[in-house]
Amino acid sequence: MSTPTPLFDISPDEINRVVAKFYNLSRKHPVLGPLFSSRIPQDAWPAHIEKVKGFWRKAILREDSYSGNPMHVHINSDGLTPAPFVQWLELFDESLSQELPPELAKQWSNLAHRVARGISTGLNKSSPPLFSARS
Repeated sequence: MSTPTPLFDISPDEINRVVAKFYNLSRKHPVLGPLFSSRIPQDAWPAHIEKVKGFWRKAILREDSYSGNPMHVHINSDGLTPAPFVQWLELFDESLSQELPPELAKQWSNLAHRVARGISTGLNKSSPPLFSARS
């Protein structure tokens, strides 16, 4: 059995660092912090962060490290709208630029923007898109 080809060359440790950086920043963010804390109990943070690390390792490295449906989770999150994804992306891009070389940060950013566009569309199909297409 062959090993699936990663989307781009990144290590699991780099993925873990970016996710940890993002959540460290997001929990202090004036909009994202309260949004996350209203949905994730304090004692559930470690498990949530591990799940998100697994999501990105599966998306990028093709590891069998995540099972779930992010679209379903976000659509069923009471009162969540597409608007915070703009700030989520800004903070995620900041985390990428702080933790990774520029080309690698750009590759992951492009993927993150595609994921956010998809979830945003699922959250509110009738609203105009919040994101522009990225190559």
